[in-house]
Amino acid sequence: MWVGLNPFMIISSIAEPVVGWIDNVNGPIGLMVATGKGVTLVTLAYKDSTPDFMPVDLSIKGMILAAYHRGIHNSPSDKPLTVYNSSSVKKSITNNKLMQFAVKYFRLHPFDEILWKPRIYSTSSKRLFKILVIIQQVLPAILIDFLLETTGKPQKIKLVKLQQKIFSAMMELSFFTLQTWTFKNTNFLNLLTQIPDSEKDDFDFNFDNINVEDIFINVLTGTQKYLFNTNTMKTKQAKNRLEKLIWLERILITLFFVFITWCLYLIIPFRF
Repeated sequence: MWVGLNPFMIISSIAEPVVGWIDNVNGPIGLMVATGKGVTLVTLAYKDSTPDFMPVDLSIKGMILAAYHRGIHNSPSDKPLTVYNSSSVKKSITNNKLMQFAVKYFRLHPFDEILWKPRIYSTSSKRLFKILVIIQQVLPAILIDFLLETTGKPQKIKLVKLQQKIFSAMMELSFFTLQTWTFKNTNFLNLLTQIPDSEKDDFDFNFDNINVEDIFINVLTGTQKYLFNTNTMKTKQAKNRLEKLIWLERILITLFFVFITWCLYLIIPFRF
């Protein structure tokens, strides 16, 4: 007997084994973490497309229920395979809203170690994406690597190599992030009707009462707790570090515009 279940982008658990549990940074979590640490400032994605996500525990419940349903309904072998799309189409959020939500969260709950102020700009233009990545991510990475190397400070990984990996991943995923995908999950949701009354407390995964923002608050909180061991006792120091980076960015932007104004003053003759 065969059963087909397609889990899409798996994110942190919604309840089991604990709220927000995760053991990797695959899928949208990796991009949100990179944004929170100030490593990624530009993303290649269509702003209004909706990523399809599913909490890991709900997806596993769906797998168990699909196997259970297949077991009690002994269908003929020549019947087409039933596919259960573990999809969140009923509860969606756009790429832009998701990333801005992550930025807002990480400014309130920053990581202990960050490279720059969390912010993100999404573009669907590959040419503009490449230009912005070079200016905002690659050139600063080269400068920081050079400074750390000349001062003799150890690095786990060079920022330039990290930027290369991020860029390659973005380009490979662009086929999905630059399009809107809609997967019908009727079969998956119909599994809810197959749950015995005695098992409803353990296997119910009704999306109707789930708030998307609450899901991703748990996702980001769990990521900090279970993957990065973020020390909540150092929240004040982390916020102070973030505030310094915010002021540093303001100073650099001001100096940049002063420089541009000065160049224009030298180039363009002014007559009074």
